Amino acid sequence: MKNPWKIFVCLLLTGALPSPGAAFERADPAAADDATVDVRCAGGDDDSAAINAAIETIRQRPVSSRYAWPVGHLGKLRLVSRRCVIRNTLNLTHLYGSGFVGEFWGSEILCRTGAKPCIDATGSGQFALLGLNLSGDCETDTPAIGLVLARKTESLSAGADHVHLDHPTLAGCFGLTAFYNRSSETTQIVAGGFYNYRDRAHAAVWDGTNAFGFQSAFYAERYTEGKFSSFNENTCDTCIFETFGSGATPLWIGGAVRHKFINGYALAQHAEGAPALILSFANSAPNDFLDLDIHFENTSLGALISIVGAEHPVIRSLRINEPIAFASGAIFRRDEAVKTVRIEDANIRVGHFNAVGATLFDDASAFAVSGSIYCHEAQCRTPETFSGALCIGGACSWK
Repeated sequence: MKNPWKIFVCLLLTGALPSPGAAFERADPAAADDATVDVRCAGGDDDSAAINAAIETIRQRPVSSRYAWPVGHLGKLRLVSRRCVIRNTLNLTHLYGSGFVGEFWGSEILCRTGAKPCIDATGSGQFALLGLNLSGDCETDTPAIGLVLARKTESLSAGADHVHLDHPTLAGCFGLTAFYNRSSETTQIVAGGFYNYRDRAHAAVWDGTNAFGFQSAFYAERYTEGKFSSFNENTCDTCIFETFGSGATPLWIGGAVRHKFINGYALAQHAEGAPALILSFANSAPNDFLDLDIHFENTSLGALISIVGAEHPVIRSLRINEPIAFASGAIFRRDEAVKTVRIEDANIRVGHFNAVGATLFDDASAFAVSGSIYCHEAQCRTPETFSGALCIGGACSWK
């Protein structure tokens, strides 16, 4: 069955001339080597053209010196206004290199782009966004996606790696998700906040197979839908993922390897039985060496992790660290198509269960686990096939 959230985003390339409501400071010849290009928004209806023109100024600069690798575009875009409004996508594509920085501290971008993403950074890598504060309008032209980081095709030569996001806040309404990462590797997020008020949507998506069919309007090349590509080494340190819409799921992960979530928090305010995280194995995608140090809330969750997309998925080296499990059902739940699950080298640590009758697995006979399981509650049902260290209700043993 096709994913109901599948989108095919068709964007129009935004113009390069500034709108009457905004302006950016063009460098005069004497200041041609200045690193910073400032953008001021004057409260108009659409500041996207002016911001894109400033980005284009940096994009057209000569590449950095031969001693820098990868050779890229040097320059800092600085948003100096308190608030900007955009109705067209901000084009941060074609900026692969070690020298681009976007600085947004103290500013807000109100996004009204409709079916288009607010910011598209497809194909860009080795850059940093600092203090991005992006709001998806819930009433007027609600955007599909807040921020896109993505490899432009599934080719390993089409890199979009090593992006750094410092304290991004993406909040409001987004048709699909506030944050979308398609195979951007070795990317780090520090103190990120991702909030979505849309029904049956997500706060953040890590997609290694283009499961949602996203295509950037700024490239002729296309990423094959449903094709797994390398998607390794992402880190989200002290990140928050919250959804407030009916039936919404904060996190969606598919085709991810060596992704690490450190001291994270996820809330599904009105889950109505939906899970906190969907772990997809569709398109033969792996999900290995995942470190899910995330506390999930609230009581309307049907499960913490829903496993989907394959009949007999295998999860290798999975780490779960959950002090209080709020789900009304199992921590691990299979969708109808998943028959059995094997978890190798597991490190599963669960404290209290918030709901009476909640347990680790939806069906203990359908899971085979090796590694380590700690569960404070005696009501935990261990998998019928298990080898390793087992601590249930204070009693520990080795099997």
